[in-house]
Amino acid sequence: MFNKMYVESSLNNDKYGFSEKLREYLNTGDVSKFLPDELSLEIEIILNDAYSLNDSEATKVAQNALFMIYQINLTNPLSLPAERQFNPVVCQIRSKIESSWLAFEFKSSPRMTFSEEYETFGDYLKSVWTSHIASHHPLFDFLEKSASKEQLGIFLKSDSALNLIFLIWLHILLLVQNKVLEVPLVKIYGMK
Repeated sequence: MFNKMYVESSLNNDKYGFSEKLREYLNTGDVSKFLPDELSLEIEIILNDAYSLNDSEATKVAQNALFMIYQINLTNPLSLPAERQFNPVVCQIRSKIESSWLAFEFKSSPRMTFSEEYETFGDYLKSVWTSHIASHHPLFDFLEKSASKEQLGIFLKSDSALNLIFLIWLHILLLVQNKVLEVPLVKIYGMK
């Protein structure tokens, strides 16, 4: 996953054929066989199926697509996927997936605000995730009790990549909200 010359997909032969198309678009030099709006229009159908119709396979396809796009940030800087990092089609697909996913996740979530009662942003973030249903996901029970060393290694490698991307996006979010000066990175990471 780190410093590779290509992006990998965890799904093969999805019912939309989207995972293979996106992987090919990200990994090959010839994108001329793709119509300009083809991938963008296809992801809209998938996102509707995933987040309006609650189709679990469509959700997997959307999340896999987002993960492939995030992998671009971790590929070798001289690779073809790295060249696509700011490609308008890729950025549009990423934006559509992130927007749809977040809208779905937050439509039933209470509004959260950072309170000064927490000493660090890290403390606040811990309180949010420990009270969120995702912190009690069956995946964590599986990893704790049943996963093999190989499965745990795969999870940690995947999770470490997502953590890097999460921290990058968190910092960008704070920059956009002009919170970086108010909440220094030292406070974000819980260091004193």
